[in-house]
Amino acid sequence: MSSDTKNMTGEQIQKVLDFFLYQALEALMLRSDIFDEQIAYILSLTVTNRKRKVSAKPKEELIGMLGACLAATDRRAKYDLFRECKVERSFVHGFLYRVMQEPTNATFLKLYRNFIRGDSEIKTQLDNIAYINFQCSRAEAWTIMQHLTAFMEKFFEFRTTILGNYMKMSSVQAKSFISGSPNGQYDFGDLRQSILKATLTALDKYDSSKGALTTYINWWVLNAQTSSSEHEYGVAYTIPQAHKRKIALEGSADVNFSVSLDALVGEGETSLHESIASSVEVAREYERHSTNMRMRKLIKAVDSNGVARLYLDIGEVFTKRELRTMAKSKTVNKRYMNRRR
Repeated sequence: MSSDTKNMTGEQIQKVLDFFLYQALEALMLRSDIFDEQIAYILSLTVTNRKRKVSAKPKEELIGMLGACLAATDRRAKYDLFRECKVERSFVHGFLYRVMQEPTNATFLKLYRNFIRGDSEIKTQLDNIAYINFQCSRAEAWTIMQHLTAFMEKFFEFRTTILGNYMKMSSVQAKSFISGSPNGQYDFGDLRQSILKATLTALDKYDSSKGALTTYINWWVLNAQTSSSEHEYGVAYTIPQAHKRKIALEGSADVNFSVSLDALVGEGETSLHESIASSVEVAREYERHSTNMRMRKLIKAVDSNGVARLYLDIGEVFTKRELRTMAKSKTVNKRYMNRRR
């Protein structure tokens, strides 16, 4: 890639990233239905995880759009609907990368090249791999793999180039945190790696309507400083002011951030336990559970054999008809056992 990427705007970077990524996805979705598993996973994650934001779209709107994707029978319409969802890029390139790295798919490419050269004895083997991995013909599977390889290589190359443009900034920020931390307790390499990880997260989530790319990256870096989730240190590396003096005086970085559920908070002096267990939260939890069950039924209708649900660890759900059948079967078995006794 050219060094001119330093002069590109956030909108231009987004367009290039999306062009490479969705060109690869289009080749897959127009010839195979295997991406339905990933759509079902994103839908399940959106419904069950209230904190995880997978798209810039409002949650209820996103659930409806993803459901429409799964229900669509026309592949072109399904692809167009999914692209409108503006899902975080990591959900797309992560799935496509796994498809590319599947050992049998690499074998398929080698065998197909031999097939083109005239080796007709491997025709059946090619057909089997194409059907098992892509549920399509060998010619369509060949087209899919050719497009995936070409466009995903360009996607990762361009993303790496953009990440390299922020390498210097990450080093400056890491040095700044070390100089401002008590006892210089953080490792430069670890901090820079955490900042680069936050930069990659920002690139995967970035939407030009949110503003400048650099500003958005800085926001995610700040989020990494003040949030302890998924951070290797177990605590945010911007330490609350109340604990800085304790660390400095005691010379230890071991600080307990635990809070009692009986602690009084707010103007009304209610406990944390009472706040968590409020009727509003209970109502929201019931609504979330109801939506979760509806989505499970929809996913089950799409994946009737249960293979994708088993792989994605999506819980089982039974219709009223299935429950009646099981109850009837249980009654018959009970009568049979009583007779034997």
